[in-house]
Amino acid sequence: MSEREFFRFDYGYFITGEFPYFIAKYRGEINIRNQRSNLEGPENDRPPRPDEVEGNRLLRLDEAEGNRLPQSEVTESEGHHEFDEKSGPKVGPETNDATAQLVFSEIETVNLDSSFWLDLLLIGDFQLVGWQTDFIYNPQVLELLAVKEGQVLTNTFFQEGKIGHKAGRLQGLSSTLLDQGVISSPGTLLSLRFKSIKEGESVVRLENTILGNDQAKPLKISVKDTVIKVISSPPCDVDADGVTNIFDLILVAQKFGQKNVTGRTDTNGDREINVFDLIIVAQCFGQAAAPSTDSQPESMSQLIKGWIGLSQTVDDGSAEFQQGVLMFKQILESLKPKQTALLPNYPNPFNPETWIPFKLAQDSTVTAKIYDLTGKQIRRIELGHIPAGNYVESNRAIYWDGKTDTGEFVSSGTYFDQIETDDYTETRKMVILK
Repeated sequence: MSEREFFRFDYGYFITGEFPYFIAKYRGEINIRNQRSNLEGPENDRPPRPDEVEGNRLLRLDEAEGNRLPQSEVTESEGHHEFDEKSGPKVGPETNDATAQLVFSEIETVNLDSSFWLDLLLIGDFQLVGWQTDFIYNPQVLELLAVKEGQVLTNTFFQEGKIGHKAGRLQGLSSTLLDQGVISSPGTLLSLRFKSIKEGESVVRLENTILGNDQAKPLKISVKDTVIKVISSPPCDVDADGVTNIFDLILVAQKFGQKNVTGRTDTNGDREINVFDLIIVAQCFGQAAAPSTDSQPESMSQLIKGWIGLSQTVDDGSAEFQQGVLMFKQILESLKPKQTALLPNYPNPFNPETWIPFKLAQDSTVTAKIYDLTGKQIRRIELGHIPAGNYVESNRAIYWDGKTDTGEFVSSGTYFDQIETDDYTETRKMVILK
């Protein structure tokens, strides 16, 4: 392997004749190393000259040798690319013996005026050190907001390209590993953040895509376009059928707990499916306000119990439906307290009434007792046998009106509240100020 002269990176592309050159950090500058043994002498060992530039840009890879990269079928019209919708999505550069695949994350529909991430995933068998590609899309339907390199390659020389908003094209994307060795672990190669600006469909297509190995040879890959459909249905209508019902909840529940999720099941756009996505759907059921799982966990539990009951009345018997109901039950189970606990009363100090919250890890008979400073029991409150749950809110916590068992108001001072269950007892202090 021969090392070329060191020079600062002044150009967006190289005339290489063969992809890729490997870029490595060296003394704070860019060192271009070539593995082609037949490149020798000063004529071959230099950056491109101005006379090698075509128009306002340097010649691209195969163009330098007279071999243009294949172009996807687009037509120029009014300053932007229009896709041939009759032909549908096309398979990009691929061979019958492709060992690696570039695939897009699964997004079929998105809501109008929403932003979302579209991931380009590299899977299969490969030895990667660098890549380049362009993207085209329908600018009348989508607006490209940002580009982010994925985690397949780290410590790279990454060029995020140039976005042509009117043309619907992202050009000049490339990334080259700065370390020795190769990468073979699958993952996200690149992420694109779009905003949907008009109802309709957009094909997202790769062009001029080359993935290179450590032998300066292109990998054999297959690439398939994806189609994004923009609709005006609200986020809570997950299946976009015009009605928000239990089926929308089922779709969200099926992916509950998953991260880095794209598509309509991520109703709030945070790329994670959690209880807040369920709440957004539930709001369209006529909920006056969305309950908070932090401050009102029992409300959320009761809501999910209602969903489970509703789902059982419309069960279609499919495996997908059963999986969704199972997820509801698992969510409900996850909301149960891990252990029984007596919590501080509120308010404290108080006059004359207070609430005593607690958590119950399993179904049990619960009794509350109030003692004065001498240890005398002055009030007993029987709750009976109650189910496990969070008895924190004022409408579920133990209520004490400041009276004894005989109906007399107690005087100012320190008192103790105690809770007893089948296998748990705990006591806390509280103060009455009059």
